[in-house]
Amino acid sequence: MKREILFRGQRIDNGKWVCGYGIIHGEHYDRKDNERKCSIFMEYDSVSKLNYQLVEVNPETVGQFTGLLDKNKTKIFEGDIITLIGVTSNENRIIRKVEYIKERAQFMSGMYPLIQSIEIVLVIGNIHDNPNLK
Repeated sequence: MKREILFRGQRIDNGKWVCGYGIIHGEHYDRKDNERKCSIFMEYDSVSKLNYQLVEVNPETVGQFTGLLDKNKTKIFEGDIITLIGVTSNENRIIRKVEYIKERAQFMSGMYPLIQSIEIVLVIGNIHDNPNLK
């Protein structure tokens, strides 16, 4: 079985989003300021996959790639906000948060498994950059 294991997180130093192949150090506390921090490997060279840089990201923003793409071929991550297109009018569109439900061992959007409606899903933001969409 071949699948892409990928995580996304927001950099502590500049707020930009980065993707990496896994959390390397996990969560830890900086002894100087007692602040929670997290590190993630970031890919530099997508062809050779050999050059990486370790960057610190806010652990509250880390989300895993679901393995699915939306209608525009955008990767869907845990913490993304999605809408179901074509289901209702723009004024009454359905907006859901993507989250991992441990008890069901799957990614869900609202009460539905994410995989059921992937052909009509569109990523419109995430819970960190767009808290008003939650």
